[in-house]
This record gives sequence, structure tokens and C-alpha cells, in this order.
Amino acid sequence: MCVWCSATIRSEYKPNGQLRKLSETLKKHAQVLEFQKPSERELCTWIARHFRAEGKLISDKLASYLIFLTGGGMTQLEGEIKKFRPTRPARKSSAQILTRWSRPF
Repeated sequence: MCVWCSATIRSEYKPNGQLRKLSETLKKHAQVLEFQKPSERELCTWIARHFRAEGKLISDKLASYLIFLTGGGMTQLEGEIKKFRPTRPARKSSAQILTRWSRPF
């Protein structure tokens, strides 16, 4: 069974009766995972893969610019990439700036 749980637990935290079982289970079975921010190179590759899935190409320079515009957050990048889909008209955004430089397969 896979459970996604995101929580911040302070060391001084004292669980009440209702949360005791959850707290004990987490201590026994939970594992702390650290997610590092992807490098710009990894983000460029990720962006290019998403563009290919939409039938478009993007240069590394334009992918870097898209990273700059969005701050490199993958959620924000995904939102901008979705604006390039042909089934949905793009709003005024970085999508309009980059569309004239991207080309279909």
C-alpha cells in the first residue's frame, strides 16, 4: 500500500489520543525523503520531453527562457506548456512569446 503524506512534525510535538496511533504508525513505517530542486539542464530535458509529447520542438535556449519566466517551478512550467496544446487557445502569456519559435514535427 502506498500512501502520500506530507507533514511537518516538530520534535516538541505531543500527539493527543486521536493521533497517537497515526503517530506511532508513522514512526514505525514512514521514511523521510528529500526532494532536491532539479537543475536547469534537467528542467530543459523535462520541458523538451513535454513539448515532444505535444508534437512540438523547443530549443534549449527557449526552454531556459521559459524556466526564467516561471521561476523553474515544475507546476508553473506544466501550466505554461499546457497553453501550447492545439485544442485549447493560448492566453496572453509566455506561450505566445515562444510559439513563433517552436515548430511542429
